Amino acid sequence: MAIQDNKHDWAKGPRGNIYRPPRPLGRRGGTVPHVVLVGTVDMEEVFRRLRPVFVKSERGILKATDSYIDRAGRNILLDALSIEGGEQTRFLVMLSQREDGLTVRLWPGLDVPKTDGVKRVLAETAKQLLETFPDLDVGETNLQRFF
Repeated sequence: MAIQDNKHDWAKGPRGNIYRPPRPLGRRGGTVPHVVLVGTVDMEEVFRRLRPVFVKSERGILKATDSYIDRAGRNILLDALSIEGGEQTRFLVMLSQREDGLTVRLWPGLDVPKTDGVKRVLAETAKQLLETFPDLDVGETNLQRFF
C-alpha cells in the first residue's frame, strides 16, 4: 500500500512506512521503446526459429544477429547494431516472456540512446515474430510508426 503526501511517495514496509524515491522511465528520460506481443508463446521455440535482422538503407545499417537464451528459458537477448549517419550504437534487444505473451524491448542493463535506428531494430524483430508466429498480435507499443 502506498501513501503519498505533497512531496514524497511512501511505501508500507515491514517496519513501517519507508520513503520510495520516484523511478525514472529509462535512464535518459522519456519512455522506453517496447512492443508487447500478445498470445501463447513458447520461448524456446521462439529462440529456435528466430532469424537475424538485417536492414540496409540510405540512412544506414541495422542488424541483430547472435541470440542467447537464459537457463530458465524465459528471456532471449539479441546482439544488435545500428549505424546511422556515421554514428554506431551497439545494444541488446531483450525478448521477455509474460503471462499473456512476450515483450520486445531494450535490455535495461545498458544506457542506450533511443535513436530511430534502435527503435526500428526493435520493431523489425517484432515484425519477424508476428510473421513467424501468426497467433501473436500486437498489444501495447510506443513504436507504431515503425510498423
